[in-house]
Amino acid sequence: MSGLYVLFFLVGGTLGWEEDAEANPKGYKEWLSSLEERPLDLNRASVRQLSLLPGISEELAERIERRREQVGGFEGPEELLRVEGMDEETLDGIRPYVTCGHKVPFKWKLRAGFEEGSGYRARIWLVSGNLRAAFSGIKGYISWGRGPLRAVLGDFRPGFGQGLLFSHLSRSFEGMGRMHLRPCRSFGYLGRGSSLRGIFLEGRFGHTTLRTFSGGTSGVGLEVRLGGYMGGGVLTSGGRGSLYGTVALGPYTSFWEVADFGGLAWVVGASLRAGVLRTEVLVRRYDPGFRPPYGAGYGYPGRKGGEGVSWGASLRLKRGWYLESYVDLHRSYLPSAGDRLPSGGALWSVEGRGKIGDLKVRFRARGSSFRGEASWSPEQDLALRCRIERVWGRKVGYSSFWEVKAKVRDGLSLEGRWTTFDLPEGLRIYELEGGPRGDFPLAVWTGRGCRGYILLRWSYKGHDLWLRLGRTFGTCGRTEGSFQVQWEASSG
Repeated sequence: MSGLYVLFFLVGGTLGWEEDAEANPKGYKEWLSSLEERPLDLNRASVRQLSLLPGISEELAERIERRREQVGGFEGPEELLRVEGMDEETLDGIRPYVTCGHKVPFKWKLRAGFEEGSGYRARIWLVSGNLRAAFSGIKGYISWGRGPLRAVLGDFRPGFGQGLLFSHLSRSFEGMGRMHLRPCRSFGYLGRGSSLRGIFLEGRFGHTTLRTFSGGTSGVGLEVRLGGYMGGGVLTSGGRGSLYGTVALGPYTSFWEVADFGGLAWVVGASLRAGVLRTEVLVRRYDPGFRPPYGAGYGYPGRKGGEGVSWGASLRLKRGWYLESYVDLHRSYLPSAGDRLPSGGALWSVEGRGKIGDLKVRFRARGSSFRGEASWSPEQDLALRCRIERVWGRKVGYSSFWEVKAKVRDGLSLEGRWTTFDLPEGLRIYELEGGPRGDFPLAVWTGRGCRGYILLRWSYKGHDLWLRLGRTFGTCGRTEGSFQVQWEASSG
């Protein structure tokens, strides 16, 4: 009972300061000081509590609450940057007063898929997190296909319907060598955060493919291919649309795309394949008003408008040796708060990678960051990887990444990963984590600390068991542990 009295006292004290915050500036300062000792939990705070934080309006507080309901809770304060209207300056102002806690230590996920004539596949997850979010954010989908027909019903990633046919535009921001890939149409979405529920239908009739999607957003697309050397497509959605085409003549391929979604965007490119050599060039431009309906990517220039040119070349030799390099120059019109890449002014990017024997090396240099990575696999049962990243603004920060994967015996493998980071205020590093079936989300590193985990996988007669133990150490002396168990079985 004493614990309940303490809880009532803390809640009452907090609410009391809220009532006097606007009328009593001194009391408001004392309330903020108390939050430094007992930070406000972003996963429990009301809109009223959030709106009292420095720089947080009531409208922004409501957006934070909606985002919290969509994702089932925040993992860290840095996730607030994904809320519309939140910027780094505001986040830095409230950082001493907020934290992210979890009400319940576990949540679960269940995935099941059935394939005609091949048996069943089921997966069960037990993950550290918020139990309530697991029940309120259940996702699933059903996929069916026979011959040229395909249908998918269930949850899709946001923007799926409007991005059915975007190819060169949606990939041009990633640098050379990637824009000429076919558009990514990952059917079904079981990830974290909000999803889009609807139905997708696809039919192939000779050289023509028709796609349609209906849900919270909708789109219809038609694609035509002639003789394997010429193709094109059109997409319409909400009175706006996109048109693209491709022409292949021997070793040469040219491609273009034009889209109108709140603003005009276009891209023109060409590629050449001659023996072991491949080279490509691409020119792009986005109006400031252009809003890509398929979602912004990593540093996507269309969010703020801009123009750029890219050039790349690759040389693939015998014995699996290869060398690749990419150069990208881009100028943006409007800086966008919270961008994952520097915004405003001119940007440049240089990438390269190569493989010699068992050693793979790659690097990426941009306007304010450099990343170098090396991986070595001397034998089939052992792989080592190391990565160093350096970012700079007004100050300089770094992160280092170390990983080892080893096969202990038949059916048993071990993976270990360790990351350290020292990033002054205003600097962040983004990393896409791995794990069982790649279900771990994008991690945001800021401040100073280190994090690591051990992943053990055991396979036996169609059964797979994953055990993942992790630990995070922060500069404030606080540590946070994570635990995950996954079991998967299949037959047929």
